[in-house]
Amino acid sequence: MNNDIRIKCPSIGNSKEHRISELFGYLSKWVYSAELSDLIRLFGGTDLLKSYSGNIKEDINMLNEFSTIWDYRKGKERWEVKDESFVIDNRQYIMERIEGLGLLDITKPVITPDYLLPLGGARLSNYDRPQMARKVADEFNLKNKYIVALSGARPISEIERPFVDEYATDAKTEYEAINAGLERAFNLKYYKEDKIDNDNINLCSAVRAYCDLYEGNRVFSLAAPSTEPEVRRANSYDTFNYFLERFRVEKGSKLLLVTSCIYVPFQLLKFVDLAIEGNFEVDCIGSTVINTAKFCKPSNYLQEVKATLDAIFVLSKMYL
Repeated sequence: MNNDIRIKCPSIGNSKEHRISELFGYLSKWVYSAELSDLIRLFGGTDLLKSYSGNIKEDINMLNEFSTIWDYRKGKERWEVKDESFVIDNRQYIMERIEGLGLLDITKPVITPDYLLPLGGARLSNYDRPQMARKVADEFNLKNKYIVALSGARPISEIERPFVDEYATDAKTEYEAINAGLERAFNLKYYKEDKIDNDNINLCSAVRAYCDLYEGNRVFSLAAPSTEPEVRRANSYDTFNYFLERFRVEKGSKLLLVTSCIYVPFQLLKFVDLAIEGNFEVDCIGSTVINTAKFCKPSNYLQEVKATLDAIFVLSKMYL
């Protein structure tokens, strides 16, 4: 990827206003990149590109409306997305642009973290991301830091079951699956757990503190409740806030999210306003294992371009 358009969290040590300006400098390079313009043009957005005003807020608003063309989920799960014939015919062209936008190969952190945060997900993610977290811990020789898995009580679906059974045969939820992944990655056995069950699964939560240390690092696993339990399960924002509240993250801390490469820009942007408001720094990297035709089709990547634009739109309403 061209590092000039990698979206980053503004560095700590500057004023909030300076950090916001720095953030939109990164976002401007991404929004106006040749790679995104090529995708827009491919999907019939030539007139949109001609109508850019140079005012980033106005242009983000237009992009947000246009990006609905990449909404392949329409309320479905990510693994239910199917490629249209047009997408299949233009696969190589699309994927070359996707790589340039940072959805394929952001695997190297730009910070040394105080908190290493593998994120829960579907299928093999709950195994693969803890493995990636261990790799980071080893390469950075982390000592006396925190490794905290962030997930939810989402039930494992039938389509995931064959993948989850490879590493967590007894897991019924995402939380239980990532616990199994953590325990394998960091050789953990004993723990204490504070768990809250509820008839409404969206209100279930848990905090597991492992008694074993990994090279002096404390290891935890959190399952967050939803802030709208009658409507939906916990989302990324609920999970991040739950973690920040439970761990009382101090100003100046450095946090590293570990997800899959396809979600890196989106997951970073879902956390970046919390970092600005809390005066800490966040980075996000991905594992490449899920980046295969078996799991991700071009439409999945276009869907995550849309998700990134959605997150940019939210930040523009918040700060511009």
